[in-house]
Amino acid sequence: MSVRPQILIVDDELPLAELLAEILSDFESEIVTDSKEALKLLLDPSLDYKAVFCDLNLPAISGADLYRQVREKRPGNERRFIFVTAGACSPESKKFLEGIPNPTLTKPFDVKTVLKLASLI
Repeated sequence: MSVRPQILIVDDELPLAELLAEILSDFESEIVTDSKEALKLLLDPSLDYKAVFCDLNLPAISGADLYRQVREKRPGNERRFIFVTAGACSPESKKFLEGIPNPTLTKPFDVKTVLKLASLI
């Protein structure tokens, strides 16, 4: 029996995070609604998430800042981020997303798109 890939879902909107976890039910998912807690998990060398579905606009630490800190402290793991956004981004957020190779999942999203992104992991 193989271990299912681990996915971290970081979103301050719990119902949305739970919906993503339900869509990704073929994977073992962990939901975190607090970006500070997410950072602790992402920097923990004993944890190895295959993908991180991360809301771009989070209180405390933004999704972009989570990405930057992971890139600095656990290089290579930043490639696992899939950013979730409502689409209407600030100029800074838009510039950030345009400057990275990571995929973006725009709300409202459909099941097919989520599963397609998950199949890339």
